[in-house]
Amino acid sequence: MNPNDVVRSDSYLLEGWTAVRSTVCESTAIPLEVPNPQYFNATKIFDIVPKRRAINDLGVKRFKLYQPLPVLLERTEGEYKAEIPQLEIYAFGPTEMEVLSEVKEEVVELCKTVFPLREKQMSSNVKTWKMHLQRYITKNA
Repeated sequence: MNPNDVVRSDSYLLEGWTAVRSTVCESTAIPLEVPNPQYFNATKIFDIVPKRRAINDLGVKRFKLYQPLPVLLERTEGEYKAEIPQLEIYAFGPTEMEVLSEVKEEVVELCKTVFPLREKQMSSNVKTWKMHLQRYITKNA
């Protein structure tokens, strides 16, 4: 493969050993540098790009999801990273299932902490977290 070749795969363009995210609704592209271009492997580029996953159930009766809770999942060298940036929740682990399970636990712990608080007791960050949680989660009686 010549570095000047362009290969289209789903919503990504691979140009000159640089991956560029390009979708129909976006007019700008975000370049992502590919490490070791001489050893480029097309399947590895998709490990660099975060994937969207959703948590459909928190695994506890106390809290119920109205709708799936979005999570960003990224695979790096031998490790997965899951995050919900709006809640400042991050998890790392060897498998996708383990990091998603850890994120669920963190969400439940955050709900236990934030839901009982009154507005006067909350900082601006905590208010934002509670607002975000309430879009997705209800507390069962």
